[in-house]
Amino acid sequence: MSEELKGDFEKKVYWSISRIESFNNERAYRIIDNKFPINNSIVSISKDSQNGFVCKIFLEKLYDYTFNQNIERFGVFEPIILESTGDKYYIDKNSAHTVGITLSSPQVLTLNLDKFQSGIKESFNDKLQRLIVPVEVEPSFDFIDFNSLKISGTLTVCGLIQISINEFNYHLFKYKNDDTGKKYLIIDSLEKNSFDEFKTNCKSIITAYGYLSGNLYLNEYYYQTFQENESEMIENIYYEKNEKSVFTNYPLFEPFRFREYIDAIGKKEQLKHIPTRMSCSVFSELCTTIKTNEPYSRCCELIIEGNQSKHVLLKAGIYSIALETLTNIIPT
Repeated sequence: MSEELKGDFEKKVYWSISRIESFNNERAYRIIDNKFPINNSIVSISKDSQNGFVCKIFLEKLYDYTFNQNIERFGVFEPIILESTGDKYYIDKNSAHTVGITLSSPQVLTLNLDKFQSGIKESFNDKLQRLIVPVEVEPSFDFIDFNSLKISGTLTVCGLIQISINEFNYHLFKYKNDDTGKKYLIIDSLEKNSFDEFKTNCKSIITAYGYLSGNLYLNEYYYQTFQENESEMIENIYYEKNEKSVFTNYPLFEPFRFREYIDAIGKKEQLKHIPTRMSCSVFSELCTTIKTNEPYSRCCELIIEGNQSKHVLLKAGIYSIALETLTNIIPT
């Protein structure tokens, strides 16, 4: 009998993915504790691949033109609390990016939501957190010092990166379901975080990774919290729709090509003294700098934006602006 392979780390993602699939299913709700005309209305919410979550509010009566011409009077841009089978859900203020209304009975408000969550805002603080990003292009970690990762019996040699930001520790890893073909980029907090801290640090990690790899993963984010003393069970989930991802395939570091170049110029022996991958500590410093230095963060995003431009002159102009800003940031 062959010995079972063990990874440096092992992760469990089954319940996280299942929770997302359940969260995306169409469901009926009722609006509660609301001072606007939509209070007590029946609501249907379902996931749309293009528009985020689609929320349909069925009004209890037909409202006149004074409401229809001033949609804000319905309270659709204010926080909305919903209830379904005894659980509470929450739509944050200004989460609706488009709003439509029917003029006939029954009157229906249709909201396309950029944000939607189970639980209330406070329930996400002081918890172990996880971010799951469904991706089209599988991430590659081979330009940073990596660890092997085992998920559901499958071992990925280049599967996980360890990161530290302001004394908070994180795991950045990837997962692919071979049965469905779906791919994910995932970030775990190893200590309890406030929700704002976790979101900010995740943004820094993903921006830093995008700066180095040329691929910035955005689109849709699913934040999750774990139940107390339960390493697998998901307590709450928060959905956020972002801009489209950027895939340029212009990495800043390419270890294999670097080795080929060093070999081609006859300096292969120097590879013994030159690391071909970025260390986790240096990558952590990059994440921290992006978090704490807003001009530097904007420069990284600008370079990623430049990578995807097909116009040479525009690309050169973007790089020039970014490099000039970086020159002023880096101490001489």
